[in-house]
Formats: sequence, C-alpha cells, structure tokens
Amino acid sequence: MPSKTKDSIVTTLTEDHECPGCGAVLNAATGMDRESIPRKGDLSVCYKCGSLLEFNEDLSVRLLDSSDMKKLGWETVEELEKIQEFIRGNRAGFH
Repeated sequence: MPSKTKDSIVTTLTEDHECPGCGAVLNAATGMDRESIPRKGDLSVCYKCGSLLEFNEDLSVRLLDSSDMKKLGWETVEELEKIQEFIRGNRAGFH
C-alpha cells in the first residue's frame, strides 16, 4: 500500500519479509523517484546491511548473485554500490 512522504517520494508498505543477507525485517520500500512502486524484478538494497536484493512477486526479496550482477549495466552497478556505501557508512556507528 503506497504512502507519500513530505517530498512526495513513494514508500510502499509490504508484509514482513526477512533480508536474506542479515535477517533484518523488511516491511517497506522507498523508491528513488516519485513514481517508484516495487514490482517483481526490481532491485533494492537492505537498509541494515546493504545487501543487493531483487523483489519477488510477493515483494519478498532474494539476494543478487554474481550472474545477476553480470547482467546489470555498469551504471546500475555503480548506483547500487553508491547506495551500499552510503548505508554501510551510516550504519557503522549504529548496532
């Protein structure tokens, strides 16, 4: 169920799912633009550990593997790595 933040960026609430990388409970997805609502095959990054994820039909997620990464364009990989770096840098002081 989408909801909008003060900047009109869409956050979609989901059923509770577990990050396969760290076990964190994932129950929402916020897009990088004003029209992003997650769908099967869309990419995501865990807010807690920075794992690269792909949405399933039910909005649960699976870890991307090396074969998935090879299929992505370099711009996508670069953007995902920047997001990972940001998350891991901001989480370094919080445990």
